[in-house]
Amino acid sequence: LQALRGATPPGNDNRKLLIAILFARCLTHYQGALSLAEIGAAPSAKALLRVLCEGAFILGATVRSADFYQRYVDDDQHRQADLIEALLQIPREHLPFYDTTFDDLKLQMTALRKSVSVSGQKKLRPARIADEAGLVDFYRLFYAPYSSSVHSAVRDMDVHIRDDENGNIA
Repeated sequence: LQALRGATPPGNDNRKLLIAILFARCLTHYQGALSLAEIGAAPSAKALLRVLCEGAFILGATVRSADFYQRYVDDDQHRQADLIEALLQIPREHLPFYDTTFDDLKLQMTALRKSVSVSGQKKLRPARIADEAGLVDFYRLFYAPYSSSVHSAVRDMDVHIRDDENGNIA
């Protein structure tokens, strides 16, 4: 951790800067998951490990493929357009916006959607990123199974209860 805090990634190479940032982010997710596990918060630790996996996939793909960096940066247009679209679906009377702000957001979303359509950039999905990173086994072993912790699946709820030898909740 000390080495990471003292590191100075090159400011003139955005790909290397992203690699350094992703490494730092993965490290903090790992530390957070460890801390959560130590206090017995296993489902929360699993959720954070899943987030760590996604960061590791992006890190691995960025290191492994010089062109992945730009596709990852461009993918943010999809994410930004999706966020704006979700915001615009909230009833207008519940938004603290002026009509001009609402209209500006609509225009921004339309421009983002047009930009990704013209470029042909498809949304980057975790499974595909893991494949590009050469980490498909980690996707299958951790990312996919820990989905139940992230999405509060029924099969992941039993960690919150204890039962006795007769199956009665204690």
